[in-house]
Amino acid sequence: MPLVAKAGVLWCLVALLALGSWGARACTFHLEEEQIALSKADIVRATTGNLIDSPISLFTHGGETYWILPSVLHRRGEAFVYHAVTKGPLSEPTRELIGDWPEDDFFEGDIGMKWVTNTYQHPDGVLAFVHTEYAGPGQYYGKKITTSDGKTKTLRGPGHSRIGLAWYPHPDPDNTPPTFRYLGHIIQPHREKRFEAWNVHGTPYLIHTINGEEWFYIYFFDAPKTGRQGHTAVARAKVSDVIGAAKSGKTSPWQKFDHGQWTEGLGGSSSPVTAIHSIVHSDAGTTRTGRHILTTSMMNNFKGQGNPSQIFLYDSCTPTNWPEPQREKPVRLPATNEKGRFNIGWQYLSLVDASGADNGIIGDVFWLYAGYQFARADRKIMRFKFRVGSDCACPAAGPR
Repeated sequence: MPLVAKAGVLWCLVALLALGSWGARACTFHLEEEQIALSKADIVRATTGNLIDSPISLFTHGGETYWILPSVLHRRGEAFVYHAVTKGPLSEPTRELIGDWPEDDFFEGDIGMKWVTNTYQHPDGVLAFVHTEYAGPGQYYGKKITTSDGKTKTLRGPGHSRIGLAWYPHPDPDNTPPTFRYLGHIIQPHREKRFEAWNVHGTPYLIHTINGEEWFYIYFFDAPKTGRQGHTAVARAKVSDVIGAAKSGKTSPWQKFDHGQWTEGLGGSSSPVTAIHSIVHSDAGTTRTGRHILTTSMMNNFKGQGNPSQIFLYDSCTPTNWPEPQREKPVRLPATNEKGRFNIGWQYLSLVDASGADNGIIGDVFWLYAGYQFARADRKIMRFKFRVGSDCACPAAGPR
């Protein structure tokens, strides 16, 4: 999956200011611990590609926690996606290796390269949010194309990227190799013909309740109506509709948010919902008090100018409006390492409740898992423990 990231060491993340059209007060998250969750050795041992190329995700079965670790193997000008499944507690995700499967074995159906980016667990199965590339007919990594301005280029990035869904019924990975049935695409970039290699990122999600009914809200990077600068966007669908369709092997309609209106998920327009242009290979969640949290990151600046890599924590009481986030104290990395490769910084963020659940709900204590330096020699995944402050309640919910 094409990169994007943040650099720095999260030493002290304190108060997050949530403004509010909905009258929210300032919300404080207290950083209590930081640890290495996966060392470089853990990553190399668990994955075929020797790297983690997506936010890590999890599901549970029989009281055990199972982790999904996507990786990419580059060989002879081609790229191959693998998904490792491991078993272990929050402190040691790779304690036991279950297996590592190539894409054609891990997924059933459809074309394109696919990465699991997030999971939602239902009693009848696991729903996976999937980042898909080369989803168009005849698309593949390494293909030579002619761009809209008449230039020839080789596809090495996210050609024809989408967000889709996959369904894994009645998981039992210890006894049966996991197979996710790809259900179809739910998000397509706006004005795709203008941007042959657009990266939709993905896929943070949270659950927001409207009039007693739960809705998925997912975040991604969409193309603009005019110009070339993309933005963080949001789309939604009712949880019951999504799960009902998944169990029947289908998808249900999703809609993008565009200045108060809802448009078609597959190619419709959208409006920005965050204050800063950043990377949405990340995660989101909702506290027990109704406060929503969205994480994003920024890659290390290659040219030594502008912003360094960093992690952003947004919080809000409405899932369609995320004011200025709190940033941790950034640490600027050198543009390149000793081998002349770009330093990436932070990339790929996951939120997990302290209980081990990952269904878009986080309790009073949660962990933020953050990938650092991607495929570089000093790569690892850190985890940061936060406690939600007593000032994080939201006013009575209105329609969003």
